[in-house]
Amino acid sequence: MTTTDDPKRKSRFPLHLGTGKTTPCRWARSLYVNSKRSLGILTDLLTTSKPATLGWRDYLTVQFTPVRYQPLLFPGGEVIEHRRDESILDSRDKLLAIGLPDNLTGKTVLDIGCAEGFFVIQAVLRGAERAIGCDIMEPRLRIARAVAKAWRMQDRVLFSRTDLHNIPLEWASDVVFCFAVVHHLHSSSGEPRFHDTWQMISNPRKYAKYVNNMLRAVAAVSSLTKEVTYWEYSFEYEDHKPRDVNHGALGRLWVQNGLYQAVDFVGLSQTLPMKDRALYRAFK
Repeated sequence: MTTTDDPKRKSRFPLHLGTGKTTPCRWARSLYVNSKRSLGILTDLLTTSKPATLGWRDYLTVQFTPVRYQPLLFPGGEVIEHRRDESILDSRDKLLAIGLPDNLTGKTVLDIGCAEGFFVIQAVLRGAERAIGCDIMEPRLRIARAVAKAWRMQDRVLFSRTDLHNIPLEWASDVVFCFAVVHHLHSSSGEPRFHDTWQMISNPRKYAKYVNNMLRAVAAVSSLTKEVTYWEYSFEYEDHKPRDVNHGALGRLWVQNGLYQAVDFVGLSQTLPMKDRALYRAFK
């Protein structure tokens, strides 16, 4: 028989106070988030019709995925909306903001961090000869493949679970998308994350390690780009959002390091008190 003071006793309640694993606040927040996601899934099942060209198994895969970053568009005009932070610019609006040409006939396209494949599929609909989407999350790729199958474009698209630094050079493309990926690579593996892009580029000597990691990642994207990269880059502010943030400075840094010939700052796709997401067009 064990007592409540026995250190070998295993509690069935998932709280480990003082261990850094799970606190009451974290547990409560996790319960709230999971409950909210479950409610969202149930609501979608009750209010959304299955697109005609999407099989039932694929439809259920889509609906039981807790987070979807992008809307899913189908040949019959049906749309399954995204399921994520509402402050992020909708991919349909982002498509307009970056100024992607309506005619991509004969072009090759690569989307790094493709999520559910919205931009890959849009590229093929605009005439792209071949489009490849890469992501590190297999559930997102399963949805992307299902949507591509619904459009009957499997012979022109490829979705691969591949991280940025392992993309084959033979996948280099005329047009490349890289949205909200590289800020995750400022820190080396196993280190605390550092996403304060503005602080980093404002003090490059102090944050040399993070700057070098960023430039290495951008160089990898640039090496895969033949004509233009469409970028979305996250600026997360650790203490407060400075008044003098110059989002265009990031593109100038890439040009100064010989990664692109020119970089245009397009605008912000998200703006919050402690975070911005900036859009760029970078030309080889």
